Amino acid sequence: ANSESNAATSATLAQDWAIKTSGTVDGTNFSAKYWATQADVGTVATNISSINTVATDIANVNLTGGSIAAVNTVATNINNLQDFFDTYFVGATQPTSNVTSGDLWFDTSINTLKVYGSNGWQDAGSAVNGTSQRQDYVVGTSSGSYTGSTTVFPATYDPLYLDVFLNGVRLAPSDFTATNGTSVTLGSAAATGDTVAIVGYGTFQLSSHYTKPETDALLDDVEALALAGL
Repeated sequence: ANSESNAATSATLAQDWAIKTSGTVDGTNFSAKYWATQADVGTVATNISSINTVATDIANVNLTGGSIAAVNTVATNINNLQDFFDTYFVGATQPTSNVTSGDLWFDTSINTLKVYGSNGWQDAGSAVNGTSQRQDYVVGTSSGSYTGSTTVFPATYDPLYLDVFLNGVRLAPSDFTATNGTSVTLGSAAATGDTVAIVGYGTFQLSSHYTKPETDALLDDVEALALAGL
């Protein structure tokens, strides 16, 4: 009789551990069914795809965790980062949206930094390295980026600040087109064997200087002081 009673008690306890949902089984712990029916389990099941993604990329998760201080620094300075991306552009295509005066763009197609102003994008500095830069070509003979064309010649220059020579004779501005800063196109084709020389001049802007009238006035004052013995 005791064996039957113990067996019945064990069966009931086993059943409670399996399916009881109305409280704990032993005063402390809950059954398997109790935990299986909790809201958190349903949430896990609903998001199992995301959980699997995290598990697959756990190395990257751990890497981020190891650099959490840097991540927090980025989060703290997110507004500054956004300002940076709104001001500086890098690429071969000219930015056209959300640009304002003072924005900078590094044109990777010609390795030139440009600044945006009232007249659109323009070189932030001279395209010429130094005071001048010269390219010489023999028409019809390929050299570097020059393909042997009789009309188009590669060159680095600031538009309007260059001279073009054909067989040593300086051409008038009306004899060629030079507007893109990367090439010069002759109005009339040169002959094979002709020589073409292109000289681009470096440009710069003085941050502070005296005009001629200001200099004359200053010299007048100095002369007056000298004559007065001062």
